Amino acid sequence: MTIEELRGLSEHDLLVAIGRELVQADTPAFPFQPEQLIRVANDWLAQRRQSLRSLLCNDARLRELCQHASAAEDGLLIGHVVGLLADRIEIHAGLVAILLIRRGLHGLCGPVWR
Repeated sequence: MTIEELRGLSEHDLLVAIGRELVQADTPAFPFQPEQLIRVANDWLAQRRQSLRSLLCNDARLRELCQHASAAEDGLLIGHVVGLLADRIEIHAGLVAILLIRRGLHGLCGPVWR
């Protein structure tokens, strides 16, 4: 999916897509239900919160973009977060970037930015 298509997804759909990517290697005989995929995605995000904080929050450009972004999903902000995550996480960086931005990077990065 393109970033524009991902921007159109709800938080629920983003979590389902993240969960689906995480379990695709372990595809069982019976598919996971959306609630199970959401739980997998939220568990993954919780387990990696500190590493995501390390990857993102020490970046001066990200902090600057967050201070001056006119919209929560500004294209420059999304592109920058995707660039910081790409090749550093095992799933689609765009999915994670948009979800983290929607949830608020200040919440993730607050401890570093204070």
